[in-house]
Amino acid sequence: MKIYIAFTRVGNMHVEVIQPEYGPNPYGDFLRERGPGIHHVKESVYAGDEALYAWIGELKDKGHALSYEGRYMEDIYYYVDTYGELGAHYEVGNSAAVSGHPRLVGHYPEET
Repeated sequence: MKIYIAFTRVGNMHVEVIQPEYGPNPYGDFLRERGPGIHHVKESVYAGDEALYAWIGELKDKGHALSYEGRYMEDIYYYVDTYGELGAHYEVGNSAAVSGHPRLVGHYPEET
């Protein structure tokens, strides 16, 4: 799987643009099935990973199916299949700061 991700913060909102390149991934599937549009809206759980797991457990107990889950380094995230109800998936994650190689995690304007 290869995807490009760019994001920025606008006030207290985090805006993310994702471009799938190849391989199985939920973003390419979304584009093929529905065309361009909003794929997900995210809630960040900053109270620790155990709180994140508890919230996911509550959502599953209430009958919400997970459509995708993943981990990128320290970042843990889940997509709850709410497309029918909300018109987008509901993402829940820990929004961890990722400690990656500078080529993979960059900043603009570049930090000095």
